[in-house]
Amino acid sequence: MKKKILMFLLPALLTGCGGNNITDEPSSTPSEIVKTYEITIKENPNCKISVSKTVASRNETIEVFVTDIKSGYEVSKITVNGMKIDNNKFIMPNENVEIEVYLVNTNNTDGVNSVEIPNSEYALIWVDHESYDAGENVEIEYQCKGNYVLDYFTVNGEMIDGTSFEMPDGDALIEGTFKLAFEETPWQILSTSGGLTARAFYYFNYGEEGLEIKIKVDDRMICGKEFKEQEHQRDNVEIIITPKSDHKGWAANETFKILVTADGDVNINRAVAGNQWGIFSAKEYTEEDFNYSVTLKHLENNDGYNGYEVNIFFSYALMWLDREEAINNLTVCPAIRNTTSHNVTSWNCINLASIVWEDCSTHPILLENGLYQERG
Repeated sequence: MKKKILMFLLPALLTGCGGNNITDEPSSTPSEIVKTYEITIKENPNCKISVSKTVASRNETIEVFVTDIKSGYEVSKITVNGMKIDNNKFIMPNENVEIEVYLVNTNNTDGVNSVEIPNSEYALIWVDHESYDAGENVEIEYQCKGNYVLDYFTVNGEMIDGTSFEMPDGDALIEGTFKLAFEETPWQILSTSGGLTARAFYYFNYGEEGLEIKIKVDDRMICGKEFKEQEHQRDNVEIIITPKSDHKGWAANETFKILVTADGDVNINRAVAGNQWGIFSAKEYTEEDFNYSVTLKHLENNDGYNGYEVNIFFSYALMWLDREEAINNLTVCPAIRNTTSHNVTSWNCINLASIVWEDCSTHPILLENGLYQERG
């Protein structure tokens, strides 16, 4: 089934991916000023709250201290801008933050049925109260750790639908089952910049009418237009697609380059003579020929990673092929750009032997099963 989206004349992609694997831009100069953000505390009458710093720059580790807790109370959770933190510590984001401490009255016996939540190595899990009346609605909240996502919750061993349940006439044991956010794929790329590592996971499928591409990027610091105006210098993913060719360099009129930024800007170029890139004109094709969508993923969505997801459909018709001609006959070369603070940028393409980004004759062949075959 063809996919449709409104088409535009897309601007030419500025070249910036030179070399075999990595291109770094100069880091910040001594004259640059590191931006700082304020940390405020919402007062709680039943305890004292303090922090290790009240002003901090992005990526600093901040510790929260809760002391002089009133008798009969204990800390249930600490949030930073509404997000629960673990071990009373958090990494400073690129914005001002407000810290709030929640306490529970351990002497409260209004509810007769208690809730027990065992510690999980995969997520923080909590509810608003320690006990509930039978029949009362209980909302489960959670925040995944690392690269895990929720599979399902159980209450007293029975799987529930979603994250809420009706309190039974008795105690409730809540347990969560979690799974890795990223399926195994041979197409994986790491890119370290400014001390932070971004990871890209590429998934390819020969669809009925075009190549279907899904990309998941795990990136703690997402840098978009606020860092760089030009798309090729922000966080982005890039893919070179060519019908299998022994042409050295780019195969003119056959090699395509797709770039999608973390904030959704797209560039599509087609190689022209002289190993250069020309504007890919949407006027040559119908709306059905090319389609893309970008979905941003963030920790507050409980998706197990901080980053973004890209979905691309690339029609075989753009390469003057049908599906049978395309299968096991396309070469692809994915890449990732990781931009961090002070405009430090690192670019990496997939790390396979003898791959040269600027030479499609070295790019691996995409097989029908989604794996690759290296070029000799």
